[in-house]
Amino acid sequence: WMVFIIFMREIMMMAMRSLAAAKGKILGANKFGKSKGVVQYGLLIIILGLMTLNALGIIVPFLSQIIYWLILVTVVMTVVTGVMVFFKNKDLFGDA
Repeated sequence: WMVFIIFMREIMMMAMRSLAAAKGKILGANKFGKSKGVVQYGLLIIILGLMTLNALGIIVPFLSQIIYWLILVTVVMTVVTGVMVFFKNKDLFGDA
């Protein structure tokens, strides 16, 4: 379900950017969206590192729980930034 939420947010962003472009506007990234991206990539590196350690036989206590909570942080940031962008640009959905 987490991947689905992240995927749907990205689809929403592409649709909003396309709609903005059709109306002659630019929907640029804001600092929160960029922060989300940095956190996503950082957590991805951490998760891959933890999984690599596990594959090498180095015991990582509570590996699945750690990965779950790291991904959950990403999902929360994804939802929050998506909602922020939507409400900041809700005028795109008017008749203008």
